[in-house]
Amino acid sequence: MVGSGVFADALAMTTATTPTPEPPVSKRLTRSSSDRVIAGVAGGLGRYFGIDSVIVRLILIVLVFAGGAGIILYGAAWLLVPADGQAGEGFDGRGLARRTGIALGVLVLTFVAAALGFWGFASGGATATAIVVIAVGAVLVAGALTGGLRWLILPALALALSAATVAAAELDIRGGVGERIYRPASTSELRSDYKLGVGHLQLDLRNTDFTPGNHRVHLKLGVGQAEVLVPSNVCVSSTAHISGGATTVFDRETGGTDHDWQDIRKAPEGTPQLTVDADIGFGQLRIEPGPVDQTGTNGACING
Repeated sequence: MVGSGVFADALAMTTATTPTPEPPVSKRLTRSSSDRVIAGVAGGLGRYFGIDSVIVRLILIVLVFAGGAGIILYGAAWLLVPADGQAGEGFDGRGLARRTGIALGVLVLTFVAAALGFWGFASGGATATAIVVIAVGAVLVAGALTGGLRWLILPALALALSAATVAAAELDIRGGVGERIYRPASTSELRSDYKLGVGHLQLDLRNTDFTPGNHRVHLKLGVGQAEVLVPSNVCVSSTAHISGGATTVFDRETGGTDHDWQDIRKAPEGTPQLTVDADIGFGQLRIEPGPVDQTGTNGACING
């Protein structure tokens, strides 16, 4: 009986002193508030995966030069990952799936917003696009005052930047899409203006019956290539403004952003002259005496 009592007491003491194991604590991905340069994204990723945050920063910098992927990833993490001590479930369990879905949705919306800003402004809807940009900005201001709506920042920036790029380049894509080839038989059929929104605009004058005098042609192209094929007995002068692209005029090639081209020539007495003035958004102006693989000089001019 005494032994049984001692055994029972020992069993009770063992049970009382055995610690209850604590449930495992799941990892949470949050932006670091102590190891941060901008928003603590690299510090939070390094802590979550157990690697030095410097390595994470180097990876992000390398990805910046891979089509801007580093900027997109950093921006998405800044918007979607909560900071230390901020309410939210972080990236554990169901939170991972939910936030991944939000991130994909924001990226899709960002690309759509950039496309809408570009095409809206370039196709003549500048006023409507500006109203949308102002409305989105007002929503973001309201969200900043009430909290939330961080996910709208990237799409709003994409919309505004794409519209601003088009406005700065004075890009106009009205006029149709595709390939337009014109072959006037004589100068009486030669129009003073040719226009295309996006595509390949070709003015083939190799078989055109030119009369003496100066014949002027204006080409307007939003995005693509404007090509003028001329006969060898015509003196050609040319001017162009290209927001981004190049000019290939006989044996001379130049290009760049906000590119202006000017080549003024004088025709001998009795020799037909063609003056080409081009206004191109993004693309190329090509003036040659034949197909793409043929080059030559402006030999019909006095100073050719």
